[in-house]
Amino acid sequence: MRCCRRLMRRLTPALLAMLALPACAGGPRIETIPVALDCAGRIPPQLRADVAPAPPPADNSVGQWVAFGDAQTGRLESANDRKATVIWILDRCEAEERAAAARLAPRPSLWRRLLGEGDR
Repeated sequence: MRCCRRLMRRLTPALLAMLALPACAGGPRIETIPVALDCAGRIPPQLRADVAPAPPPADNSVGQWVAFGDAQTGRLESANDRKATVIWILDRCEAEERAAAARLAPRPSLWRRLLGEGDR
């Protein structure tokens, strides 16, 4: 009997620790914040460069002005294509960032799922 009392006195702190530690682990969860992707770094230098305007006509003839207008319109289309490409790149990058954040979102523990508290 004496042996059991000594054993219980020695084991009591360990038993209390075993009961207290899981209670600490069930405390508030720490949210993981995903590292932001470098979306701007994905835009190549060719798309960052300005689109140069068409050179003005050398003489004042109608044909030269028509050619100038046509060249200027082509440059505008090129600039608009660059803008659309940059927007597409940024949209894809943001979609990847949202997907990464969803993968890193905390999931409820097995205990909470068993108790039906997984929707919190």
